[in-house]
Amino acid sequence: MELHRSWSGSFKEEIFFMYYNTLNVARVDIVAMHFDKEVIMWFQMLHKIETVNSWSDLTKAMEYQFGPSFYDCPIVDQFKLT
Repeated sequence: MELHRSWSGSFKEEIFFMYYNTLNVARVDIVAMHFDKEVIMWFQMLHKIETVNSWSDLTKAMEYQFGPSFYDCPIVDQFKLT
């Protein structure tokens, strides 16, 4: 799973977990298995310092780290001339 600045949340993961009735305690491990590149290094750091203890913690941390910047404006991209 490669995340980038346009990551907009965990909607697909939430749908998957609801469909398969996945327990909250297993969600972090399931998603972490799909991390690669800089995301796995970031996750390992959080895991070692015990920052991520739940699915809610992980989604908040991912949004903070990989979500859109406060200064990004998606509407601007729609009006750029090509």
